[in-house]
Amino acid sequence: VQSHIAGKSSDQFRQQGFWPLLEKQLVRSGNYLDVGCGIGGWVLFLHEEGYSVQGIDSAARVIRALTEYSPDLQLKVGEPNRLPYVDNNFDGLLAVGLLEYQDGTVSESLKEMHRVLRDDGFLFIEVPIVNTLRRLLYIPLKRLQHLLLSAAGREATFANYLFDRSSFVRGIKAAGFDVEAVAPHDLPTPGSH
Repeated sequence: VQSHIAGKSSDQFRQQGFWPLLEKQLVRSGNYLDVGCGIGGWVLFLHEEGYSVQGIDSAARVIRALTEYSPDLQLKVGEPNRLPYVDNNFDGLLAVGLLEYQDGTVSESLKEMHRVLRDDGFLFIEVPIVNTLRRLLYIPLKRLQHLLLSAAGREATFANYLFDRSSFVRGIKAAGFDVEAVAPHDLPTPGSH
């Protein structure tokens, strides 16, 4: 974890296609939470940029390594569908690469995020959206994998969700959010994220 984090520069985060949208929402006096912070790239980047940001992730070992790497970060171990924070606590939440891995808890996680977000706050989400390539190749191959594993008496493991734009927006609205923008996210260079 530490070697991966240490190798990232702030330019790699600024090059993300969604950075201009996120940057418009941020104010220096705000209090932010990265839900599902993983190895903490966005927490470190925003912290180094002068923002007050906390991170939460379910991987205790990763949080421990991140805390050892940067002891001044505010990090917790926890699940996005049971956030250990008081109501109306944050000016903004980030969920970058999170919801697609929430096996059966997407709507609960969204409701929890709504609970801890201030009324005038924002939720910034990055998820994979079903596009033509995924619809024609990825999804049929995953279905085939599921059939083959099931036929062999093995349980297919959950990989990740792929959302279609309209159902995802409906889910966001059902959790109590207003949707201001939906934009595609393309990786800036091969292998980067």
